[in-house]
Amino acid sequence: MLLFVSSRGSDRVRLYDGTTGDFINEFVSEGDGGLDAPDGLVFGPDGNLYVSSRDTNEVLRYSGSRGFFIDVFASGGGLNTPDGLIFGPDGNLYVSSAASDEVLRYDGISGDFIDVFARGGG
Repeated sequence: MLLFVSSRGSDRVRLYDGTTGDFINEFVSEGDGGLDAPDGLVFGPDGNLYVSSRDTNEVLRYSGSRGFFIDVFASGGGLNTPDGLIFGPDGNLYVSSAASDEVLRYDGISGDFIDVFARGGG
């Protein structure tokens, strides 16, 4: 079992052995693809790793097997300080926008902004 951990202070995603806790390697190296203050991590239906980059207001996509940068998958639509993210049962990507107190929905294939799924509530 592998454990992927975002490191906001060092702008990396680190890989650990999920059983022993031993450090394996830097899965995403420092700042790769513009990664700045990573937070939420989720593997998509395509097997790639999606990472919320809080200080760039983007969701970045990395190879799920090797960690190399693919592209900026989602941005815009008012995304401000992205935090947690998840692919819903509809296949779309839902991202919490912490500074705007909203959950934004993006097309799970193209990354295009769809709408504000939910807002408010603290």
